[in-house]
Amino acid sequence: MSRPIVSRVPSVALTVSMLVVASAAVAQEAPRAGETSDRSPESLEASPQSFEPSPESQELLVRLDSLRPLLQEARDALSARESRDEAVARDAAASVARVDTLRVGLVTIVTPIEQVDVAIEFFTDVWDEHFAMIERSPSLERARFAFQWSAQRVPIHIAAHGRDLRMTRWTRRAAVRKAIRNEIATALAEDLTQADSHIGRWTSTVPLQGYDLAEIYRLLATRRSMVTRGCIAGDISACSSSMGLGAKLLETEDRFMAWPVPHIDQLRSWYSPDDRRAIVADERTFRFGRFDAGLRRQCLDDSEIAACDRLLESAYIDLTPLPGLVRGSLVAYAVNAGGPGAWERLISSAHLEPTDALEATSGQPIHELVAGWRGEVMTYRPDPYVGLLPRGGLTLAWTLLFAALAMRSTRCRLG
Repeated sequence: MSRPIVSRVPSVALTVSMLVVASAAVAQEAPRAGETSDRSPESLEASPQSFEPSPESQELLVRLDSLRPLLQEARDALSARESRDEAVARDAAASVARVDTLRVGLVTIVTPIEQVDVAIEFFTDVWDEHFAMIERSPSLERARFAFQWSAQRVPIHIAAHGRDLRMTRWTRRAAVRKAIRNEIATALAEDLTQADSHIGRWTSTVPLQGYDLAEIYRLLATRRSMVTRGCIAGDISACSSSMGLGAKLLETEDRFMAWPVPHIDQLRSWYSPDDRRAIVADERTFRFGRFDAGLRRQCLDDSEIAACDRLLESAYIDLTPLPGLVRGSLVAYAVNAGGPGAWERLISSAHLEPTDALEATSGQPIHELVAGWRGEVMTYRPDPYVGLLPRGGLTLAWTLLFAALAMRSTRCRLG
């Protein structure tokens, strides 16, 4: 209701400025009255018309009076708007104040009082399904999760280590659970980002996030590498090699950037000459790094595989056949296989080489662990014969039905 009023009413500053201009115009009549100051009282009484304003001033005074209602209306509109702003601020402050702090597992949740039951439901479901085996996590215990699932989000102030999980009411319940799981997993991943954490640098991702194993299989099946093809065929050592297990890590001060060093022997065990040339030809390979354009031309135009090897060996890029998403899924599998206390063992062994850390986490030899991971991923391998051959009783029933109908025709009738 306030918008139409404000749109047709002049602002207070404009109205006041118009009043000042009008007053200044009227003040121009003052010198005329001042001219009579030297006259005697008799002369003043004899000429009373000398103090009357001029017609122009009278017109200005009339206009000035006509502006007074507009000025008052503008003041009222401004006052009403300020009152509404103050009411909104009071409501927001009250909403911020009406919060409660909950504890589900190792997760601390800050949520409006009316959302307490909803928060307990969501976080309990997610924790029991995905994180119940975790008994200690310094990063997660420091984190504070601001949660809300309502039609209108309100501010929830958290001093430090806050994670925002405020969502609108029309967000699907499955999406809410997924967001909660990802935020908890992200907080847990901070346990692995210590300066000496080899496992954190090796995964370069959030290990306990939700994984689509069908997507993991697609990545395994579509990577252009000899070891990934061997892994698909059942070679467990090839699976380990395709994730860079046993490869020397590049020493760097950046805790998030430490890829397996692609020594030439390592590259040759991962990729065939055609594979290495295809990697160099792929425009995405060097989009975030520097490279020698001359070596690239020799590799592609002159088909010199030695130039391809020198270029890849000197490139500061992750050339591990399987990306961090796949490596993270192996860490998640190791934590689940290790059961209670597995995450704590992973944290305490994070300074070890990835192979040793995974064995300590899962309690299994690396060959057995990778074999179990591969077996689970391969269950998502699509069946190439689906839809190509008739299967099931329904197909047979339809076949017999059409055969019976065909036998009823004149040309197919016996006798």
